[in-house]
Amino acid sequence: HILHSPNARASADIVHGLREQGLPTREALATEQAARNSETLADAQRLINSRNLRQPNTLRRFLDKIQREQRQGQSGSLQQLRDAVARAESGSEVYLENMPNPQNPQEPYGADVLDVTRREASQHKVVTGNSPPQGNDPVYNNMRDAIQQLQGAGGENPPPGFRRIADVRLTNRANRFFNMSREQILNELVRYPWGELLKGFDEIRFTNGRGTHSITPRDILGTPVVPPPRRPPEQKEPHQ
Repeated sequence: HILHSPNARASADIVHGLREQGLPTREALATEQAARNSETLADAQRLINSRNLRQPNTLRRFLDKIQREQRQGQSGSLQQLRDAVARAESGSEVYLENMPNPQNPQEPYGADVLDVTRREASQHKVVTGNSPPQGNDPVYNNMRDAIQQLQGAGGENPPPGFRRIADVRLTNRANRFFNMSREQILNELVRYPWGELLKGFDEIRFTNGRGTHSITPRDILGTPVVPPPRRPPEQKEPHQ
């Protein structure tokens, strides 16, 4: 079936690359099938061709996870995959979700993407929600959740010494954060009650319609709190 598919080269590269890295033919074919099912053939091909994905035997289960999320309209794992592809193609050795812990083999290190070369552990979130009239914006909620996971919530613990990155990407154009500059984002973030969360990460990489913005705990602590602009009092019409 590989030779006659429209994506014959990608399929062949996946199977050949995985077999070359020691996977049995049956597992390599199952991974290629998972890539087709999740419509990630090109991404999987690039990742495998880089030869920088560690533990390639875990890729099939990860691609199955992407397909399950797609059925629910979610894209967080697809974002993880594409971040891993970009890192691997730039020369970094990467793990998806789990990395061996030599000190305790029963408890591997964890994060969405673990970049051994740059010593970075990234937790990914995709924000699709609108800004509510009141209460926390989903941007805050996703940043908080990513940071809590970097702190070990959910059982994922980045390796010691790795830079902990909350990679949050906003796709909803209607959200008020979508067109904000870095300065405007910072002016919003300083008003959030971060507390102990500031100790749980080294960098937020926030992507919106104006690009990717790097924000550190020091940036948040060093930015003065500017109160939101007051609305001018309504002028009453004089009685006739």
